[in-house]
Amino acid sequence: MTLNEKKEFVYELKAVEKNHNLKGFEENTTEHVVFGGLYQKQQYLILTPDFDSNELSRSLISFLEKSPKSVSVDLNSFLSLVPESRHASLLNVVISALEYVEVTPFSLKSKIETKNIHNLVVDQKYHDLINKLHVIAQSQTITRTLQDTPANLMTPGDFEERIKELFKDLPEVKVSVLYRKDLEAKGMNAHVGVGKAAVSDKAQPRLVVVEYNNNPETNEKYAFVGKGVCFDSGGYNVKTGSHMRWMKFDMSGSAIVSMTVRALALNKEKVNVVAVCPLVLNLLAPEGQKPDDIVKSYNGKTIELDNTDAEGRLILADALTYAVRDLKASKLFDVATLTGAMIYALGDTYSGVWATNNDIWNEVVVAADYAGELVWRLPFHNDFLKMLNSNVADIANSVSDPRGGSSRAACFLKEFTEGVPYAHFDIAITADVGHKGTGVMLRTFYRIAQNQKFN
Repeated sequence: MTLNEKKEFVYELKAVEKNHNLKGFEENTTEHVVFGGLYQKQQYLILTPDFDSNELSRSLISFLEKSPKSVSVDLNSFLSLVPESRHASLLNVVISALEYVEVTPFSLKSKIETKNIHNLVVDQKYHDLINKLHVIAQSQTITRTLQDTPANLMTPGDFEERIKELFKDLPEVKVSVLYRKDLEAKGMNAHVGVGKAAVSDKAQPRLVVVEYNNNPETNEKYAFVGKGVCFDSGGYNVKTGSHMRWMKFDMSGSAIVSMTVRALALNKEKVNVVAVCPLVLNLLAPEGQKPDDIVKSYNGKTIELDNTDAEGRLILADALTYAVRDLKASKLFDVATLTGAMIYALGDTYSGVWATNNDIWNEVVVAADYAGELVWRLPFHNDFLKMLNSNVADIANSVSDPRGGSSRAACFLKEFTEGVPYAHFDIAITADVGHKGTGVMLRTFYRIAQNQKFN
């Protein structure tokens, strides 16, 4: 992405209002559709003052990906058509779309495709904001890189090393690690149990904590907890056929929350946040845990293992308790590729969200709308929790029943939040599209944290 580049561009993109008077162009007058003909220099996008951020993002990405040449985007024309109160949201969508199409997050191909670098024509007064938004977009690209990296190059130890490298020049951020012996000493057995089949040092379970405190005027501290299963074989409930393919994406939550903190710190936002990344490999070995095993979690609840492939909720359970007890989080947000059942509930369009009260849900939906990311609220209900009753432990981690699987998982996690306001994000289907990481919810989490100072 360049700003106000002087060179001549083959294509120029401008925004026009829906009731435009342009002559000689064939167009579909649906909002956000780009028209003007593939080989015409001037391209136009219909933009209304109440634009939908997600639809605008999709349209821009689709157009820019198809463009055979670099495009100069007349951003001033976009800004002129929407109220000033929505300028930041509009810029956020455009910058994120440009970054998304311009960068290949991860590839070990011998020849990497060269991407077009696009230009923005925009008034100088917006440059500082654009630079901040570009930091967020770049952090989302790093998230996608972490997601796309294969599991043999992204063990828990590799993830730890990458995080330390990414934060080494940010002294205001504290990165700490609890290794297996530390987790065992604290009684975080639900987390450790999932990783018991690991052999090498790098494969051992660990908890990476990334903390940034820059708002002494408030006691608020938001904890973002991200599932970090660097590869999920299913354990003894082994995944079969193609279901084990693409399980490298099961650490997406940890990538998202850690890079959210990176963006906040680089932009020096006045917030108090912490990313909690429980990292494991869920493998198959004689030492691995088995169905019917019982583990005692960090908060004292005993958990019966109905299914070793319901492992994400186990590591998140201990991490959520740790965020409350040790890190003193005032609000909890977790994000996880948790349940495949989400494909039946919301497809790959929406990320599912469960919220313990309307206030925290409102924080989520306002931030997601600004970010152009789609979320849909789903229910916490005691009926789902009752299904996890166990004859021999306080709770079971799963049950062989097709009803409400995603909500059951959410209700399980809520049992480990100790009454702190909590929102759970299930991104099992939205974390990757076309087997490429999306970094979904990073922009929403950034905005949630950014709004903290107003709470």
